[in-house]
Amino acid sequence: MVTKMVTAPTRTVGRNVTSSCCGSGSPLEWLLEGNRLHAKLALHRDPKAFEGLTRGQSPIAALVGCVDARTPIDQVTGTKAGTLLISRNVANQADAAVAAMVQFGLDPLRIRHFVVCGHQDCGGIKYAMKLAVTSDKGHSDELTRWLAPLKDLYAMHRSALEGLSESERVEQFAILNIRTQVQRLAESPVIRIFHTRFPDPITIQGWYLRLSTGQFEVVANQVVTTAQSQKDILTDAPLDRHL
Repeated sequence: MVTKMVTAPTRTVGRNVTSSCCGSGSPLEWLLEGNRLHAKLALHRDPKAFEGLTRGQSPIAALVGCVDARTPIDQVTGTKAGTLLISRNVANQADAAVAAMVQFGLDPLRIRHFVVCGHQDCGGIKYAMKLAVTSDKGHSDELTRWLAPLKDLYAMHRSALEGLSESERVEQFAILNIRTQVQRLAESPVIRIFHTRFPDPITIQGWYLRLSTGQFEVVANQVVTTAQSQKDILTDAPLDRHL
């Protein structure tokens, strides 16, 4: 029997996607072709590769990450499809979409471990810092409005952060943001209400991805128990844009 070898094409990753990755085709055509090759290779290795995915999911953790293209959470954690529940936005903020993901993760998926993932050289972090020190107070667009909470967070800690070098300032503010979002999740109405029905402790960690090494560093860790949640149950709290 002759075994036919299936190989993936060589793809050069660069800033100019059209010329360095896609040849004469469009980036979208290139991505679709990559999907076809991915499916073909997966089925070549295992004819039942995708069958399990149609029977539901049982993720072991839920992660809130940044939209930055350099932070593919599945890849950097070495996990397969179905392992992680993931929500991503600019600068990994705990927003309404994250609240919905957390609720879906807690019940019915029974996830009890959550992570907020920030990263080195975050553009959202840099832009929020710029907004905090700019004199243009009238400028308003979607990104500016989205980053308003981080702009305020930087302003609160500006005196301590501005004694650092630029690279250290960006890194420390990114870590401060991670810790702030972990705290938001820990105190969120979704988790408090969950604890009126289930006694399970919830672990929430903050991870900082150092792009230069490809590794996460744990920068925050909280275990939320039923007793902590019962201190202030916000049963009538509106689901705001941020938790």
